[in-house]
Amino acid sequence: MRRLKLFIAGLALVPILASGCSKVQTAVNRPSKNAIDTAQHQVAQSPADSGGTPEGLTRAVPDNSNAEQQVSAENQAPNSPLATSPLLADIPVQNLDSRLQEALRNYHAAADRVDRSVMAGQLTQLLDAGVPKQQIASTLGYMFRDENSVQVKTDILGELGDLDDPSAFDQIAQALDQHQPDEVRIAAIEALDSLGDKRAIPLLQPLLADRDGEVRGAAQTVTDSLNDQ
Repeated sequence: MRRLKLFIAGLALVPILASGCSKVQTAVNRPSKNAIDTAQHQVAQSPADSGGTPEGLTRAVPDNSNAEQQVSAENQAPNSPLATSPLLADIPVQNLDSRLQEALRNYHAAADRVDRSVMAGQLTQLLDAGVPKQQIASTLGYMFRDENSVQVKTDILGELGDLDDPSAFDQIAQALDQHQPDEVRIAAIEALDSLGDKRAIPLLQPLLADRDGEVRGAAQTVTDSLNDQ
């Protein structure tokens, strides 16, 4: 009889225990109110919803406030000759004939490369007015070093070659520098040929192995021409 009572009592406890387990599991699986509030706060602050930017990050926005149309270097006016390191053969600007000083001022004020090329070509006309070749060579040298246009540089070198004076040698030789465009170096080689100065031969020797085929060819031709003189 006692065992029967205990058995019946055990059956009565089963629903109670089952109900307790269910409540425990529900408590475990259900997130707390604090967790829910935190998640909702994070969603509200999300950049995707609010359009904000997370702290520590910056949004890349192109700045076009200073955008201006670029002027081609071929047409830009050159810099002041006083800012250019002179060659040892240069005559100081302040010691040049006043007409050459005026020509330099006009040259550096000219924005068009065609005008600058014409101005450089007009310097040789001052020879008839008694201006020494050395001063004209120095003026052309100043123009060359300040010039941005490849075309004007080659024109200046042509004028120096036609000057037919030893004072033009150093002004032309500076254009053989490897940092000059190939067109400028070729024009310098040809100007040295016009000048006919054999001091150019050792300067041309390294160019016989130059990276550019046209430079190598011009250097070989002029070297042979100067050796035959």
